[in-house]
Amino acid sequence: MAALRLPARFPELYRSAYITFPKWLLYICAAFTVAFSIGFAVLLLAQRPGVLALYAVWSIPVAIYYKARTRRFTVEDWRRVAAVSLPDDNET
Repeated sequence: MAALRLPARFPELYRSAYITFPKWLLYICAAFTVAFSIGFAVLLLAQRPGVLALYAVWSIPVAIYYKARTRRFTVEDWRRVAAVSLPDDNET
């Protein structure tokens, strides 16, 4: 899903990428990814329901920790988190 926002959010980086896809192709790739992920989750749940329980046992504390950690974030904190550190040209 992040690939759909990439051209709008970071147009310079997207244009300078080794491979760039037209927007319609990005949507098709995202749709296939979502469909296959849902299909895989359904198959996994049918074969191994314990995996869902393990995932819930892991996800719930992580979500609670995230919420507690970001509860007092200000707009500046969110900007700092969202900032992208671009590499310098001489770091390659």
